[in-house]
Amino acid sequence: MMMTMNKGQSMIRVNCRAPWVLALLACLLLPGLAAAKKKRARLGVLLDDSGPQATAALGRIKKEVLALTSGEFEVSFPADRQVVGGFSASKIDAGLK
Repeated sequence: MMMTMNKGQSMIRVNCRAPWVLALLACLLLPGLAAAKKKRARLGVLLDDSGPQATAALGRIKKEVLALTSGEFEVSFPADRQVVGGFSASKIDAGLK
């Protein structure tokens, strides 16, 4: 902002850029800080079979879940939470507990 005065008077110059620069920096830095605080999600998987088709399907599911949650969550699939039921109701029940 610049103010001009009549002839013979000095000009007054006010620097208005500093608040705008600070606001711009805040807008650029705050999303990065928010992204650093993603929520964690640990997902368990219960499969009937551990064959190649089930393994391929699990890989596609993991890829899709990671793609859908990449901006919000830090998703993991711990090995101790991956249970193969083997088409057995008792194993499946045990895997759900």
